[in-house]
Amino acid sequence: MLTDCVAPYGLTEWDHFRPALSVAEYAVFYPRHDHYGSLPWGIYDLNGRLNARAALIQEKSNLGHGQEWIAASPRCSMDMPEIESAVYGGMIGLHYGHTLLELLPRLWYLRNVAAPSSKILVHCGPGLATAWNTPWFKELMELIGISPSDLLSPTTTTLVRRLLLPEPTFQINHFCMKEFIAFTNTIGDRVAPSTDERPVFLTKKNLSGGVLNCVNEDEFCARLESRGFRIESPENHTLREQIAFFHNPAGVAGMLGSNMHTSIFSRKAYGLVLHVVAHNSNSFYLLDACNQADFRYVTSPSITETEAAPGFRHSFRMEDPAKLADAFTDAFFAQQTKIQAKRQASRTSKQSTPMTFYAVRNETEEFLTARHADGKLVVSSKASPLLYPIIAALGQDGDVELFAEAPAPFPITASTTSRWATSISGRLTLEDVEGVRQSGIQHNGRWLTLPPHSDGAEASFRAETQLGWECVTFVELSPERIQAAQKLYDQLHGRRQQAARVSGGFLMA
Repeated sequence: MLTDCVAPYGLTEWDHFRPALSVAEYAVFYPRHDHYGSLPWGIYDLNGRLNARAALIQEKSNLGHGQEWIAASPRCSMDMPEIESAVYGGMIGLHYGHTLLELLPRLWYLRNVAAPSSKILVHCGPGLATAWNTPWFKELMELIGISPSDLLSPTTTTLVRRLLLPEPTFQINHFCMKEFIAFTNTIGDRVAPSTDERPVFLTKKNLSGGVLNCVNEDEFCARLESRGFRIESPENHTLREQIAFFHNPAGVAGMLGSNMHTSIFSRKAYGLVLHVVAHNSNSFYLLDACNQADFRYVTSPSITETEAAPGFRHSFRMEDPAKLADAFTDAFFAQQTKIQAKRQASRTSKQSTPMTFYAVRNETEEFLTARHADGKLVVSSKASPLLYPIIAALGQDGDVELFAEAPAPFPITASTTSRWATSISGRLTLEDVEGVRQSGIQHNGRWLTLPPHSDGAEASFRAETQLGWECVTFVELSPERIQAAQKLYDQLHGRRQQAARVSGGFLMA
């Protein structure tokens, strides 16, 4: 009765990109007004050409939301109001799903920042006053650390003398970068999990309007509730409560829609999603692949289109809602059993090799740390709120795993590694260096190099032989830090428990 939705062929692009920052000098901000149909809109140069790095691209090469590459009548800069500098944040349309996937992808640079240091320039068609009066948007901004004074959305054409352009880390139906998920996961880490252990079903039955609906979804939900689901209407909950649903160890189910994009705020969410047609948007699969989420998307030939209900473009009807609900429930719990067994096996594998935890120091007693700003490994001689200490987890078999002693799993990278990950794996090596037995850490055949007497220098895996700069010392931690490191290590490997927040303090040995 259930069949899998049609999935895209191959999802490799999300794993191979890293975002860049560029600068546009003398950029011209053409405003967007939803109520007045103002076109063109976007970031243009003085000759009326759309800045490609600021364009809203969808489906690989299509301009979204009516943007135009060339302004038919370029606007004169002589009498424009001016902004000295700003950071471009993209578009706010106040459609929940589109805001998540069109605004957040340019805000990745705020991942480890308490609040923006520069004004964020956005195109907000409904107007910023309307946006800040929208509860879920206001709450989203609060979770990120953005206040009303941080956002700018001029209503007239404006010259920006220096505009910083963060590259988008997600593009609808095209790609998803690791940095996007690292950013959204960090936002979600600020929300406590739901305490209800029942699986959640996110329903659309109470919506008054939208793209599509199922006219007898209430019957379907009644049956699901009798089978143990907790039925929730996302629009009746705060954003924090919606995020908490996806932290639920019992899994999340629902009717396909923007509500399921909330999974980007949760690490390794899983569940079952019902769609009324066989073809699903590639974006769902891209986000899941990048987020290591385990969602299965299904449909049924018993769901057929019917006359559109008021407020909806398309409406569908389930032939036998109770029977479909039973099939859906059986498929959900089969999915739950499969995912939990897989994750338990992963935990068991990790438990089979006991780990011990240490700080890492070079030969001149500087410590290995990770910068908040970009996750790069650097050496440091003193504690700093801008640095996370690096913890080395050592296994009895010689395995080494480096991770940041941060409040939550934090992506790190060395100057020679290809991309961010929440940890860097390697091997412990013991070599005779000038007659002394010394420890080193090897990754992909190269040794970790920690320059001495160079506070703030970046660490790298570049050495082909182990010399003085590749010698490291493992410093014992206090019992409290060991306990915190163990909990964070468990989080890195997907343990289903509410881990205590790890202190970011840097305790020098």
